[in-house]
Amino acid sequence: MSRAKRDLPWVDTRGGVYYVLWSVSSVDAAGRKRTSVERLSLRTRDPDEAQTRFAAFLAEGQDVLRPAAERRGNAGLTIKQALDDYWREHVNALDDRGRPNVADPTRQENAIRHLKAFFKEDLVTDIDIPKCRAYTAARRAGTIGGGKRRKNKKGSDSTIRRELVTLHAAVEHAIKWKRLTGITVDQLPQFEYPSDRRDTEESGEAPWLTHAELAMLRAAATGRLADFIEIAYYTASRKRAVETLQWSQVRLAEGKIHLAKVGERKTKKRRPIVPIDAELRPTLERLHQEHVAEKRATDWVLGTPTSLYRPFVKLCASLGIKASPHILRHTRATHLLMDGVSIYDVARLLGDTVPTVERVYGHHSAEYLAKSIEKKKGKRNGEGREAA
Repeated sequence: MSRAKRDLPWVDTRGGVYYVLWSVSSVDAAGRKRTSVERLSLRTRDPDEAQTRFAAFLAEGQDVLRPAAERRGNAGLTIKQALDDYWREHVNALDDRGRPNVADPTRQENAIRHLKAFFKEDLVTDIDIPKCRAYTAARRAGTIGGGKRRKNKKGSDSTIRRELVTLHAAVEHAIKWKRLTGITVDQLPQFEYPSDRRDTEESGEAPWLTHAELAMLRAAATGRLADFIEIAYYTASRKRAVETLQWSQVRLAEGKIHLAKVGERKTKKRRPIVPIDAELRPTLERLHQEHVAEKRATDWVLGTPTSLYRPFVKLCASLGIKASPHILRHTRATHLLMDGVSIYDVARLLGDTVPTVERVYGHHSAEYLAKSIEKKKGKRNGEGREAA
């Protein structure tokens, strides 16, 4: 039975989170009129913030409420429309198994907000390399970006690249849904991204901490941050994987940590099963004893999943080190290779491919350097024989 149609959007809550809902009329295969309800999360539990976002939805999202035939015309699709569609139909939607389509909707939401602030009513067919470069320059300068809680509006190259990839994905979504038709090959958008080498020096090498710097950092850290550093270094895991690590993933008896959660959507950033290093075991055993003794209601290894990015950066700055938590992953890989561990074993620990490890860290591996030297010697010998 179809729902009664409501003329205006309304707000409701699910699990304490506010949503905006609106009625959509359609006709089924038998010619019967149907009314369904579409839902869009306002991504907040605060009533005042929900009211502000609902007002913004009514003011800026009217295109979402109008039938596609009325609001689009082939090549006339705007970037704002494409991003709104992508958000509603992919980022904020669930797959057939009831799981989110993306691993981090909040990150996508921020990217879409920055893109809309820059491109505004530009058409999708206006996207070209100069436009991408202009967006990159604006984000680097901080003329767009930031938020209520973040004063620094400047974006790093890795963030800018991720945002432009989101724009590219929105365009691909529009093409898939046949909203960008009737255009020539020359009118298809062209993209250019800033370098994707995050946390790299001008040489292209991943930065890392010396053993002395790491020891200094570990000695200065206290509490939850100290435990985070230990786990992040010895598992070579990414920041969020450590912050959200749960005891159900830690197998102390087996000596293993399953970095990927059961049922978690897989992304390109793989989360492998890693061994519990002998140096890390005392920290995990202590944390587990505290967890049991305090009878905590949550399962988080670090007590809470809140971000440690700012405390880490602040601690590093106090020691004269400019780094993000990702440097711990680079440091672990570098130290292992310098100690003679096989590049294949390091790749398995990182969850990366061997070519990726060779490209980013290979200069630290004696095994890799030996192969490179042999290859160059063979090439020179071959050139010498040809000359002879």
